[in-house]
Amino acid sequence: MKKSQLKRRWKDEDFIQGLSFPLDRLPSEIELQGADIRGAVKLGLDFPLHLFQLYQVSTSNVDFTYSDGALGIRQSVLSSCSFDEFKFDRASSFYNSSFTKCSFLSCRLRADISDCTFTDCNFDSSKFAGGSSEYGFTRCVFENCSFSEAEWKGTFFKACKFIDCDLKGFKVSKSLVTAISHVGCSGDIEEVFVGSEVRRISVLNRD
Repeated sequence: MKKSQLKRRWKDEDFIQGLSFPLDRLPSEIELQGADIRGAVKLGLDFPLHLFQLYQVSTSNVDFTYSDGALGIRQSVLSSCSFDEFKFDRASSFYNSSFTKCSFLSCRLRADISDCTFTDCNFDSSKFAGGSSEYGFTRCVFENCSFSEAEWKGTFFKACKFIDCDLKGFKVSKSLVTAISHVGCSGDIEEVFVGSEVRRISVLNRD
């Protein structure tokens, strides 16, 4: 199904009535399992998905491809979910959650993200358009993630770790790096942050 068709179906009452999750409250993990949310417009901001947030759920195979909006994910565990080409609104936030084998391919990130782990995730060709010190990563861990050709700017990294990640072609500019540690990554991590204010980058000791 084409991107335009995926977006148009959210104006179809029959499609909306057939959704696997409710519209009047936060969805449960069972209701979210395998949910097709491709092409949703103004997720978390406008009808019909104005209440959509993920809170204390453990779920997999949720497809957010081609969607946009303010997505909140808190105290949740996600695996094999797709955020490909998702356009995150600046009100988006992730807190105390884990992401495993999730794809953020070519997405546009703009979010406040703290105390999250990303394992085997794909950020290739993604963009980060922060624009201020409000958006970035605090105490986050990236393990075995790919950032090939990703271009991020206007973000910050505080007490974050990169473990066995592919950083080739990854560029972070006009950003603030207060503390990053790394080990086993391909690509030169110093080159990643050329054009940013870097206060500390250190080599992480493996346990």
